[in-house]
Amino acid sequence: MKRVIGIVVIVIVTAGVFSQQPRPQRLAAQATAPAPVVVVNATPEPTGAAYVMPAPSAAARAQPADDVLGAPTTASSNALPYSAYIHVPPKAPAGKPLQVVIALHGMNGEGKGFAGSLIKAADQHNWLLVAPTIAYGNWRDPSAVALEDIEIAERLNATIQRLPGLTGLKLKDHVKIFGFSRGAQVAHRFALSYPEDVSVVVAYSAGTYTLPLTSVRVVSGARPESLPFPYGIADLPARLGHPINFALFKQVRFLIGVGGNDNKPGDVPRQWDEYLGNTRLGRAEQFSQALNKSGGNCTLKVFPGVGHEITNDMLTQAEQFFAADEPLVVTGS
Repeated sequence: MKRVIGIVVIVIVTAGVFSQQPRPQRLAAQATAPAPVVVVNATPEPTGAAYVMPAPSAAARAQPADDVLGAPTTASSNALPYSAYIHVPPKAPAGKPLQVVIALHGMNGEGKGFAGSLIKAADQHNWLLVAPTIAYGNWRDPSAVALEDIEIAERLNATIQRLPGLTGLKLKDHVKIFGFSRGAQVAHRFALSYPEDVSVVVAYSAGTYTLPLTSVRVVSGARPESLPFPYGIADLPARLGHPINFALFKQVRFLIGVGGNDNKPGDVPRQWDEYLGNTRLGRAEQFSQALNKSGGNCTLKVFPGVGHEITNDMLTQAEQFFAADEPLVVTGS
């Protein structure tokens, strides 16, 4: 029987009752061999600016006993951090923690080039801009995505954990993430996997999404179907090796953006159709709706006349969304 997208009824299954809890401090992740990272100020890149990330002390992840999906564990990660372009704002106030903004490029991109359009905003708001370069695989194959995006999440987490020791700067406890296309897929999946590390996500023009659900009822009246990763999160804790804290995930603010003309079915893989629709536009709408119904905090922005691209308006909207929870920065004349 052919499944009909328009009558999806979402069934949410969690391991406990949601409640608001304070965010825990980030804990260090164990690693065996660090990767180089380039640190660049607003001035031209200096010679020999490659730094080796120092290995932090090993520590178990702390998780509250309730409001989680998955059994508690003391397993630590051996993931290697990414090589990343890091831009330090030149007028950052001394002694005050900086906000980290992670910029995630799309397919066939690279960190430094993708970060270029964000440097002005980073300098204005005193953001530490971190843009890793990620060699993505086949994003159209759900099996490949299920493996790859777990590895990416673990490596991003390792990268974030090492930033204070690498830069010598005071940093805020929770990062903000900006992702486009394949990077938008990674951005929202990282927030699902490590909500204790994230405060804001701006995800533009993702081709696929992972619903924050363990099961769905695709056809009205049918029994709920388990929704494994990367479609949903039924087996995500087992894949990650640690529980997911939904109370913290609900505190993450999301801006899901997509071009109004980014609506070609041939541009996205078919396997997600029955859960999300068959275009980037439709999938952004379905994911935003599901996120809010599950108790999340999501804003959807459709940019009229825009295809699969990033425009100046989209960048402005992202900057404003990131800065909405920050004090106004006053600069001298």
